[in-house]
Amino acid sequence: MKSLRGKGQYQSVNSKHEYSVEVLSYYDEKEKLFYALSLSLDIVGAGASELEAINNFNDLLEDFVKYVCSKQTIASELIRMGWDVKIKGNNEFTAKSPTIEDLKSNPDWADIWSKNPKINNRQVEFAL
Repeated sequence: MKSLRGKGQYQSVNSKHEYSVEVLSYYDEKEKLFYALSLSLDIVGAGASELEAINNFNDLLEDFVKYVCSKQTIASELIRMGWDVKIKGNNEFTAKSPTIEDLKSNPDWADIWSKNPKINNRQVEFAL
C-alpha cells in the first residue's frame, strides 16, 4: 500500500457515485469477536469469525446505501460523518473521505488503532 490516505474521491458513472473507503478488521481478545468497520462511514460489523464480521459489515453497508439513496441524503450524511463535500449543483457534488491520519488522530478511536487492524479498501457505490 503506497499510503494510508483515504480515497473517497467522487466518480460519476450513469448517475452513480463511487467511493473507495478503508475497512478495518481486527480480533478483540476481550470480547472474543472479530470486527470489520469503516470509521469514515461509521459502520461496524461483528462476528465469531473474520468472514462473519465482513459479511455483517457488508449487510449494514448495503442497508446504509439503500437508505441514503432512497432518502436522497447522500451528501448530508457524508458531511455529518466528516467528509469534505463540495456541492456543485442540483444532485452534483464531490466528496473526499477523512484520511486515515485524520481518523488516527481522533482520541475516540485510540482503542481500535491499538489493536493494529488490517486495512483494506472497499468500493462503495451510491445511485442517485
